[in-house]
Amino acid sequence: IVSVIPGNTYSVVVGSGGAANTAGGNSSFGGTLVVAAGGSGGTFNAIFAGAGGTTAASTGTTTYAGGNGANGDVTANYSGGGGGGAGTTGNGGNANGRFAGTGTTLDGGNGGAGVINSANGISGSTYGGGGSGAVTNSNTDRNGGSGAGGQVIITLPSSVALSSPSQIANDTVFQGDLKQPLFSFATAIS
Repeated sequence: IVSVIPGNTYSVVVGSGGAANTAGGNSSFGGTLVVAAGGSGGTFNAIFAGAGGTTAASTGTTTYAGGNGANGDVTANYSGGGGGGAGTTGNGGNANGRFAGTGTTLDGGNGGAGVINSANGISGSTYGGGGSGAVTNSNTDRNGGSGAGGQVIITLPSSVALSSPSQIANDTVFQGDLKQPLFSFATAIS
């Protein structure tokens, strides 16, 4: 829960999913008031997986961690699965071998499943699922899957009144438990 001051402007940033070997962006509200950390990318040209976004790198009243990706296996010739995205109800699940981590029931995407033989990785699912690694059994380069972008949900107390009809929105900010669209905000991709 974050207290805001009427008339002030608060930035909203929706973290982009990281491409292969690239960390995902942080999602945030009000700069550092609330931050959901993006996960790290896997190691290029190696079997080492990326880690999910951590609670240590996040801020806010309640924080959840993304699931970790799994290492690939050169002998068995498969890539590691991507970690599951953390959502509004808990941590994302860790990948296990080529099996992807599961995202939370609400707002957390599943990771991409690991691949076998010689293939590009599979991208993670919305929201925040990690991409799987790639694997090759030839001299042909392959790319790991991209992570899915994050999400920012802003819910206002039901006691907040509309100040103008032009603020009715596009499902980005909600009022009360009924999650009725209330305001629209421009979001930036980091």
